[in-house]
Amino acid sequence: MLATLLALELGLALLRPVAYASEVNMYFEANAHTGFLPRPNSRGRYPRGMPANTNRHGHRDDETSLEKPEGVFRILVLGDSVTVGANVHREDAYAHRLERRLVERFGPGAEVVNAAVGGFGPFQYAQYFEHHGRAFQPDIVVIGFFVGNDTLDQRARVDELPTAFYGRRVRPEAARPGRRWRTKLKVVLYTHSHLARLVVNRSRPAFEPRELGYRAGESEPRDSARLSDVYLARSLRTIANHAVDSPAQRARLENGIAQIRRIRDLARGESIPVVVLIPDEAQVNGFLGAHLRRASAPQPLDFAMPQAALAPDFRALGIETIDLRETFRSDERRLFMDDGHLNPEGHELVAAELARVLARLIPD
Repeated sequence: MLATLLALELGLALLRPVAYASEVNMYFEANAHTGFLPRPNSRGRYPRGMPANTNRHGHRDDETSLEKPEGVFRILVLGDSVTVGANVHREDAYAHRLERRLVERFGPGAEVVNAAVGGFGPFQYAQYFEHHGRAFQPDIVVIGFFVGNDTLDQRARVDELPTAFYGRRVRPEAARPGRRWRTKLKVVLYTHSHLARLVVNRSRPAFEPRELGYRAGESEPRDSARLSDVYLARSLRTIANHAVDSPAQRARLENGIAQIRRIRDLARGESIPVVVLIPDEAQVNGFLGAHLRRASAPQPLDFAMPQAALAPDFRALGIETIDLRETFRSDERRLFMDDGHLNPEGHELVAAELARVLARLIPD
């Protein structure tokens, strides 16, 4: 039996390596306020081989001081895996591209700190800003609100959040004293064994590198039907985000709006809050949108939602709001990978629009 398992392990390692699920490649530690945070100075990799390394603050970013240097105008960016730049190089994430644009225009005093964390939601954005982010003394705080994950996120208490154990995100019950040895064994096997990942990923399929939907220097048409079966299946989760406007749908949006309001209130005039509403691919890819409409029938969908409800509410709160849906729709390139994250072209589009809007908020 052991010889058979060893042969299977070697065969998978050599002939068909099993990728990690995309959200377990960074290393995490438990946090009393946000459930988990990336471990400072850790080293990891995404399925395509991109490094998922963190600096001394746990950010997937360049090193920066906690105290803002004199003469620096600092922008703090909050968000989830889309904003952190999952499955693209760190330099391709829109926060990094934004900094390059602002430095070109305003000089080296413009600084962007990417504090996004894969798996975070609106409650964690507010929690991070309250307990960690304000210490960076940002002049502007940008919240990357990805409608694919953030729209209906109802978590509003720390005990509802995942935690971290042995470097990995786990459910809170998995980190309890009586289950720790089993959890540690599972983490070790998942980290080091292709066979273990094959078994685990049957219930949570991993995106293999060839399924991520782009190659460097190649841009395929936006409405391309070359979408993997895994991605088509996962895209069904976004149907509820695009339900037609109704009192019930508005009620589902309240938590996200309340958490962004918290960030505005916590800023207390010290930072300018800016929300950037990032669409999901179903809103801009005609083929994928049609797939979701067929799957939801006879329930109608409205792909102007949830931005049509969120943007007016955020603006009514006095929050600068950038709705990117039409910007993405006007671009004929495919801007997403088959794991739902932005590809480098998508990140560049976000950075360009952010730079345009933020330029009028930054003093000369």
